Amino acid sequence: MAHHALSKRLTPLCHAAQVLEALQSAKCGLQDPQPEQPAQPAAGLMTIDILGRHMDAAGAPRQVAVEVDGPTHFVSHLSAAPAGGGVDVSYSLDGSTQWRNAMLQHYGYVVVTVPYQEWDSRSRDQHVALLQRRLRAALLAEGVQPGGVLAAE
Repeated sequence: MAHHALSKRLTPLCHAAQVLEALQSAKCGLQDPQPEQPAQPAAGLMTIDILGRHMDAAGAPRQVAVEVDGPTHFVSHLSAAPAGGGVDVSYSLDGSTQWRNAMLQHYGYVVVTVPYQEWDSRSRDQHVALLQRRLRAALLAEGVQPGGVLAAE
């Protein structure tokens, strides 16, 4: 039991270090990535895995928040499986995580999130490709034309 509690506390720190390493390897144009940073104190106290800047295709900087959402960011939903096959479990972001993402976007951050299930099931090399795809998709969703390596994809 104590090991489980310790691993839950260490997971965010491990994710931040892994995300930083993957972003540095990805060469995706994220400048000055800083791990475990407080974001926009006016929005409330929140610590984000990585904060950095991305220079878009026009050379304008965009603030980027990258977060691997660990187990504490989710609520589980149980439902009966079809044909009496037990219980199905699904997950969705909890309210405070949804609020965090909305506040970061409100304050102008491009928010890149990865559920821990997706992150933890991949290798280090796959983390790089995953972050490149997610960052590019998040920038495009905000109407920002990605710059650097991401522009060529």
